[in-house]
Amino acid sequence: ARTDLLSTQAIAEAAEVLGWEATLLHRLKHPALPRIMRSSNDGGLVWLARDLIEGRSLLGRAPQPEDVVRGWAVQVLELLRFLHLQEPPVICGDIKPANLIEQSNGRLVLVDIGAAHTRTRRPARTQRPRHGTPGYAAPEQMGDWALDERSDLFALAVMCYEMLTGIDPTTAPLQFDLIRLDAVAPTLAPTIRWGLALDLQRRAFIVHDGCDTAE
Repeated sequence: ARTDLLSTQAIAEAAEVLGWEATLLHRLKHPALPRIMRSSNDGGLVWLARDLIEGRSLLGRAPQPEDVVRGWAVQVLELLRFLHLQEPPVICGDIKPANLIEQSNGRLVLVDIGAAHTRTRRPARTQRPRHGTPGYAAPEQMGDWALDERSDLFALAVMCYEMLTGIDPTTAPLQFDLIRLDAVAPTLAPTIRWGLALDLQRRAFIVHDGCDTAE
């Protein structure tokens, strides 16, 4: 990267994100995550070497039929279940088509977890920056509310909405054409509507006892 084009703050933040991603990949082993080979944070130089994932991202591949999107959703949910059941739970924070690569065998790999947070029993002493992509990120992620598993489920629902309808959610964040969704995906629409709820209390949720904040 051309560090001469970045501010000192931007460089520091990028180094923090890369270092955090390396830390997570060192301990998280899952077929839908790239394997990390080596990483370093020495002398101000931060880098990581990981698997080269061959395939095609989901970006720009909408619209798709229900059965295809259902298959992708199931794979992402399997990964989220793995992440959310870690101790402490890991919140991905940036589920979107551009971050998912489909390999030749049809399996998806999430190639970017730099926005991830961990949910802890105590408030973090230093809060990590809340990275996320407007349009896919849940309202609480873009605001000052606590993150939990429901934030990832919202992003997954938005991705499914986009892949089914062909509507880019970044053009009008948090606004959804639910009538079109019902028309193109009558089977999946009710579940996706549940995930798209702006109100946390009305959105799908996985319970983890004793964890109520994110860092």
